[in-house]
Amino acid sequence: MSKTEYNTPMPAADRSAPYPVQMTPVVTHMVTFLRSRAKAVMLPLDADSPKSPLEFAEKQANLPFTRAQVRTLAGKVIMQMKNNGPISVKDRIPTYATGPKATAANLAKMLELTYTVNEGKDNERTVLAALHVLAQSRRNYARKVKADRLAAKVASGDAFFANNEAVVAHLGESERDRVTAVLMSKDGTPRAFASMKKAAKAVARCVFGANWFDVAKKVKSARLDECEDFCYEQGASVGQPDQHAVTGFFTVAVLEATHHATVRRLAREAGAPASATKSKALAIQWLSDDVSRMAGLSL
Repeated sequence: MSKTEYNTPMPAADRSAPYPVQMTPVVTHMVTFLRSRAKAVMLPLDADSPKSPLEFAEKQANLPFTRAQVRTLAGKVIMQMKNNGPISVKDRIPTYATGPKATAANLAKMLELTYTVNEGKDNERTVLAALHVLAQSRRNYARKVKADRLAAKVASGDAFFANNEAVVAHLGESERDRVTAVLMSKDGTPRAFASMKKAAKAVARCVFGANWFDVAKKVKSARLDECEDFCYEQGASVGQPDQHAVTGFFTVAVLEATHHATVRRLAREAGAPASATKSKALAIQWLSDDVSRMAGLSL
């Protein structure tokens, strides 16, 4: 490949294609460059992205990369292959191909390793091992970012929830297990959503099926509007079933299902007079007279 070709921007990739397909031409270009004597190459990469070592720059803008920069990127990729890849990938990466002493030829050879996917929709499809590993790492990163954002929403009291019991009542008791699997967490508390729209979409999956969105735009919008009626903001969570574990509030329904001694203790901790803790019923009545008394209670 001529020097001119290394200095020529790479063509834009189809961003609708799977990540390994999008990035294969870039890795191939890097391998060719590492085996050349060229001092720099144009690559459409963001070297500082937290997602992975190989991420497209904004608008796939091509930037000049020195040999040292490409070696650094390749080294990061290979370390992920060694640390996070399938056994069949890890076992093919020798120690001399990792670390600062790895030669350009070593790096290029590792980037060319392939892996045959044996699960999911890509079953029996052969891809570059590096991109298979990075694709999984990127998914894990995206899940963590999503979980962190949701946790921040819950912590600030800005999350949204769906009323599981209302949806079950709407669809019928026979649908309880299916609905609960979508709207409730494994610990039996309402699943939190980052926005009203996301909560409504979860309800839509229950009410209209997995392909609820595969309709005309107006129908889709109407379905979401209908499903929002089953959703509520975290600030309106008091009185909703099983909400205590998420918001810090107990509800009457939860208290009624709690052992009488525990309910009386909770009332005492909340400041109830002795006359209100003589029985479970009296304790519940006192707590429910002012729901703010249930704030901060803990089993």
